[in-house]
Amino acid sequence: MHWSRVHWSCPGRVRPKYPLLDDPAGSARLAEDARRRLAHGDPAEALALGRDLHWASAGDPVRESLANELPVGAYQALGRPSLAGIAQAHHDHRDLRDVIALGSRQGMSDGS
Repeated sequence: MHWSRVHWSCPGRVRPKYPLLDDPAGSARLAEDARRRLAHGDPAEALALGRDLHWASAGDPVRESLANELPVGAYQALGRPSLAGIAQAHHDHRDLRDVIALGSRQGMSDGS
């Protein structure tokens, strides 16, 4: 299932659109599908939907929660705890430009 579409808003820049994410029931169905696939060993949907929800959440607490849950769970399932920590740090500190300043204090220095 593919939920995002791309359009060109200006030369050299791709901006995603989220038609299915505008509907709370649609978001819930997509999240449930991503969770089901993740539980069966396929983290791809959780990673992609989590990324899209991160950009499309616009302060919506349900979308923001899913934007955290899905990629963190996917990275954990892939055996990448450092990437899960980075995803968690991005969620916890959305007001920062990046999370590099957090460094190894968040357990992200083992290179995974």
